[in-house]
Amino acid sequence: MPLTLELDMSCEVAMKNDVLLLLVRCGFVACSVCVITLYARNATATNGTVAVLGSAVAKGFDAGGETVCGSYALGYAGLLTTHLAPLEWGVTNFAVSEESTADILSVYETDVVPAAPDHLFVGLSLADAGLAGAADPAAVSESFQSTLTNVIGRARASGMFAIAGLSYPHNNYSASEYAYLKAMNLLINTYDLPSANFLGAVDDGTGHWVEGFNSDVGRPNVQGHEEMFYTIVPSLFDAIRLGKTARPSPVDEDGGYATITRDPEVRAPISFTPQDTVHSFTTAFRVLSDCTGTVAAVKSGRIETGPRSGRILVDFGPTNDAKGRAAPSPDQNGNHWNSWRLTAVPAGSAISNLVMTSGDITPVSLYVTGSFDAPNGGSSFGGLMEPDPALLGDFAVTQATEDYFCTGSTAKFKVTGLDRRFSYTLRFFGTRVMEGATRTTRYTVVGYSGTFSTNMVTTGTDVGTGGYDGNNDTIAELKGLMADMNGEMEVSVSKVDGYAYLNIMEIRFEESEGEPLAVSDRFLIDFGPADHAKGRAAPSPDQNGNHWNSWREDAHAEVGTSLPWLVRTNGKIAPVALEVTQIFATNGGVDFGGLLEPDPALLGDFAVAQATEDYFGTMSTARLKITGLDRGFFYTFRFFGSRSWDAPIRTTRYTVAGGNGTFSTNLVTTGTDVGTGGYHGNNDTIAELTGLSANANGEMEVIVSKVAEYAYLNIMEIKASEVIDPDPDSLLIDFGPNDGVNGHAMTSPDSNGRYWNNFVPPYYAGAVLKNLVDSHSSRTTTVALAITKGFVSCNGINHGGLFTPDYGLLGHFAQVYATEDFFHTQTGGSSLKIYGLNKASVYTLRFFGTREGDELRVTRFTAKAGNGNYSTNMVTTGTDVGTGGYDGNNDTIAELTGLVPDELGCIYVDIANVTGTQCYISIMEVKKECSVVGTGWGTVEVRSNEIAYVASTGHEIKAPVRLDGTVWRDVAVAHSFAAQRTRLFLNGDEVGSVPERLYPSVFVLGGEGEAASGRMQGPERASYQDWCVYRSAWNAGEASAHAAGQMQQASMEICAALSDLHFTVGTAVDNRAQSLSEAVVNSAHIKQKEKGTLLLVR
Repeated sequence: MPLTLELDMSCEVAMKNDVLLLLVRCGFVACSVCVITLYARNATATNGTVAVLGSAVAKGFDAGGETVCGSYALGYAGLLTTHLAPLEWGVTNFAVSEESTADILSVYETDVVPAAPDHLFVGLSLADAGLAGAADPAAVSESFQSTLTNVIGRARASGMFAIAGLSYPHNNYSASEYAYLKAMNLLINTYDLPSANFLGAVDDGTGHWVEGFNSDVGRPNVQGHEEMFYTIVPSLFDAIRLGKTARPSPVDEDGGYATITRDPEVRAPISFTPQDTVHSFTTAFRVLSDCTGTVAAVKSGRIETGPRSGRILVDFGPTNDAKGRAAPSPDQNGNHWNSWRLTAVPAGSAISNLVMTSGDITPVSLYVTGSFDAPNGGSSFGGLMEPDPALLGDFAVTQATEDYFCTGSTAKFKVTGLDRRFSYTLRFFGTRVMEGATRTTRYTVVGYSGTFSTNMVTTGTDVGTGGYDGNNDTIAELKGLMADMNGEMEVSVSKVDGYAYLNIMEIRFEESEGEPLAVSDRFLIDFGPADHAKGRAAPSPDQNGNHWNSWREDAHAEVGTSLPWLVRTNGKIAPVALEVTQIFATNGGVDFGGLLEPDPALLGDFAVAQATEDYFGTMSTARLKITGLDRGFFYTFRFFGSRSWDAPIRTTRYTVAGGNGTFSTNLVTTGTDVGTGGYHGNNDTIAELTGLSANANGEMEVIVSKVAEYAYLNIMEIKASEVIDPDPDSLLIDFGPNDGVNGHAMTSPDSNGRYWNNFVPPYYAGAVLKNLVDSHSSRTTTVALAITKGFVSCNGINHGGLFTPDYGLLGHFAQVYATEDFFHTQTGGSSLKIYGLNKASVYTLRFFGTREGDELRVTRFTAKAGNGNYSTNMVTTGTDVGTGGYDGNNDTIAELTGLVPDELGCIYVDIANVTGTQCYISIMEVKKECSVVGTGWGTVEVRSNEIAYVASTGHEIKAPVRLDGTVWRDVAVAHSFAAQRTRLFLNGDEVGSVPERLYPSVFVLGGEGEAASGRMQGPERASYQDWCVYRSAWNAGEASAHAAGQMQQASMEICAALSDLHFTVGTAVDNRAQSLSEAVVNSAHIKQKEKGTLLLVR
């Protein structure tokens, strides 16, 4: 019997199986201070407990999920609870109210001290100390530091081991307050205690949350909590418990290093394969080499980039071997199993990173949301002890069939980490032998594709083959399941009669088929409520033979709800999806104005009653995103909205924003006699927008907004029409008037056979030139050009235009209609946005500007690209500045090369005066240099004249460096998963960044990993020291401090000094980080520096 004590603070303490469980029942309100207390065990214990003391962020507010041991399940503390449960750590959450950081001291004394923990994790936020908007931020920082060190000091005085979390973003921070935040985090990194770098996972680079990862100015949402959780080293608690309490430190200059000689058969001389999900990361090391080659690599991969099909087997049962054993893995059939063994199965229990039958690790996890009764089984409790392969196939593994989870009502668990591109089949086996009344279990799965159930008789006299009093021959199966928007499905196990059992579950997955889009492909979407009394799903196919996509939601279509894998009207699925990004309401039916008798003569094939009778709606504005579109097409959107009401007119605006601009149209949906035949709603009009293209990510946004009273969306049609060019080679733009007095538009083709785009007035912000044509092929493209900061005026012929351009000086820019006129601006400058570019291409921008005159005038062109900002100057005006004594530019084209579009396929251009009050642009060319091909790996390459990071997409960041075998280089690659950006640092200085999103699964030092195609091999010979891998992304300050010798320790998972005396294949190098992760030696050609060798300085 466990010993149970009732405490005054409404907590329950239970000693059970040598694990101290502290279960807390307490109230909470909003705040973002957190203190996490880890109750370490003594040297003989194999587990411990974690208590979380905090408020809004620590509690998991705005993340949701059921409360598990005091935490909201989807908050970072709740996720920590789920992670640690299988490792026999108990987690409890002490939540406090909207306290200031100073108040945390009283919380420490009243709540933590009585519990007498051995470990204390402190995670205080500077926002709680009042940094945002502070009159004296220095005083706030000082007060915060005092409180933090006070708590740590008190904890240590009481014998507790201290751990810290770094401060995270707040959207009200100014630039100077952000500097204080980063400085404080750097200071905490100097303390002798491990920490978690929350900021690096969710920082947008200004101290604010990355868009889409926060719920309000100071709190993360579900996605933000997940990113913060991933910064906590998974084995930190066990590492401390096992004695890794020392602060990691870099090797001394003469302390040793590893020299790796290339082995053509080994591409990953030293590798680290994380056992738990990593998102944001930093990999940092020192390298010394006079040979070229790839010195580091990281693989991006998750289940969707691996096998396209597979199986996962889960065995459910107790920890008591007398009642059931874990299935062997692999078993007699060669299948690997996941054995979930628990003494009790409360909500919050979890098993993570399930393995496939092949043994490959997946991101799939199971998480209990509704508790089971105690697991049971074995010969004494009805386990199936002799399963027959002829009846059960490869489920016939005794250790799997002999035990079970069970419930006398209903139990539930989520299956998470699923891929929305896959179709799933779930198969269930349950049995409990017992003579008597029949017992039946219902298995229900809820996912994107709906709710599906199946029943299975598990128990009863003669229910099985051969008169067996239990199930020994039947496997229940549910097919065609799809994960929801979050990659999840929920499984319910419920009794129909008697009791319910779950012995085995199998998850089968295969990639759904989806043909590429083709011209004339159509999608019909029916919007409405899930309540059949208010609206029904459109039949598919309908009376016209068209297949529909019916989107049914409850009272509201919440942000994040989605409709993936749309079906074409011909019944074939496509990789196109819809997702709500701003909430809709749902309604319809006879009582709420639905159009119940649509007329095909008025609405064509929209006239399907189940589609017109209900709707999504909004009192203001609602939005949805369309993904998976092919950028090689124009699209036509058609909208139908209606709500019958004898009332003032209601009008809806439908807006579509895509790669070639933003387009809108209005539709009267409601009002007295607005429809045909005196109908009080729309029954005859379909709104239409044509000629739209997707952005660089294959996405468009649909905005539904009220013009008057209310807005409605009953039906939407998407149709692929004209083929366009998503990756043009060259675009020529002529800027200037077309009035015949001061300028002319370029004619196409010109004398060289090239095609032009004419940007004529207006020249104010918001003016757009859409669907530019390729200068070689004349094909319409996805690229558009917009003015984001207006010009002062346009001019030309009568004001200094160049009338006699020379082909020998200007090449194909030498067209008089292009050089004779210009747009111009003054101090303050103007700006352009080039969008709809191909993210897989690298571009050069070429500029020409001129204005004849005696005053010296210089224009600066700055390109803001995905891989950095680049500028060049051009003299446009002045006495004798041109060839032949011309008082203007007649011979120079400014050029910016190697530009990579950002994650949205955009490059921004600023035009500003450097000398003189005026600056000019006459011509711009957008020229594709090359298309890059990614390998799925990010690599760091040492070249003869540079060090480069080559992104998984193939784009590069390059730092000019002389190849020198006498100089150590400090290299760091930092990736923010949330911000979708990777940065390269060299010797503490930022070199640049590229847009990409990685799912890191393998880190390599000394070679290229499997990124062989188009990548350099490892160097013939190179030396390495202080290889560190972190679960968060560094900022520039952290990179600089680390390079200066202040080793960063927050979120450190690997700290391999590489000073080991020997490197043996198959063994791990010494890891000084406070983690149990291992970096493994794979090459026999790694040696420690020769004794007596002097190390060279950095």
